[in-house]
Amino acid sequence: MSSLRLLTACALVLGMATFVRAADEIAWHTDVAEAVAAAKEKDLPLLVYMTSSHCPYCVKMKNQTLSNGALAAEVNRAFVALTVSRGSAPDLERRMAVRAYPTTIILRADESEIGRVTGYVAAAQLTGSLQRFSALHLAAKTTPAAVK
Repeated sequence: MSSLRLLTACALVLGMATFVRAADEIAWHTDVAEAVAAAKEKDLPLLVYMTSSHCPYCVKMKNQTLSNGALAAEVNRAFVALTVSRGSAPDLERRMAVRAYPTTIILRADESEIGRVTGYVAAAQLTGSLQRFSALHLAAKTTPAAVK
């Protein structure tokens, strides 16, 4: 009976560790239409991370920047995140004029661009850029149309 309790306790701890790890990860969408719909529904800007499997800086950004817990929390709080692999959404890549990888683009729900970061950036630098873009998005929402 005590081994059953120990096994149950271990399972709970492992389950909680998995839950905590998942909370530190960006909630990525991979379908463009689904992500755009979610951004409209939540009234949040869309963070589009354009990547390529053959790009060393994309791998570095994924492993060092996008895996940062504080950055993930900021992204999950203030954006709908979409990851797009090179060639998987050619129309979007053309519309966004993606010329280098990785590229992070922030879009309004109408798909107009708020800002972009091209190339590898560290977590602190990307967090700062995302906070600026989020503030621009909020300012545009609260500015009367006549003033724009």
